[in-house]
Amino acid sequence: MRRTFIESGFDLALSGHIHAQNIATQEYQSGKTLTDIATGSLAVYPHKFGVVSFQLSTKKFSYTAKELNVEQAADLPGFNERDRRNFYAIGYDKAMSEIASSDVFDQFSEQEKQALANTMAVNNQAYFTGTAPKETPGLKLWKKVSNHFLRNYVLSTAGKPKQNNNYWAEK
Repeated sequence: MRRTFIESGFDLALSGHIHAQNIATQEYQSGKTLTDIATGSLAVYPHKFGVVSFQLSTKKFSYTAKELNVEQAADLPGFNERDRRNFYAIGYDKAMSEIASSDVFDQFSEQEKQALANTMAVNNQAYFTGTAPKETPGLKLWKKVSNHFLRNYVLSTAGKPKQNNNYWAEK
């Protein structure tokens, strides 16, 4: 499909359904680029939506991801913070469940397992918002875990994204 897009002159594709905000650009041998913007989801924290703009004078597109303030829009005082905490808890609980069910984590103390789960939750939130996670003590512990799919996910979400995941402008 990418080849068809490039051959047809497209340089932008909007996709989604992964619920995470992500922008990825690939350059081809021809020098052409294709950017795929996986738009966030209004159904999942942080309730992002995309605004696509077209500048008539330059004939160029741009994209900006924005967060819907559900608390304000639906008149639900305290919703945004509760939703953020719930999303964190889902990531933390998922990590703790995996840690408890795999002997790969037997080398860690209970406190270290909690630090691992905290890092998973923090990185997961950052990934879904399209931003870099804050550094946590558990990240060093994840690097000590032998090959495990959750380790690979956490490490892949650590650090700064390759490009801004909340804004794109056609060159």
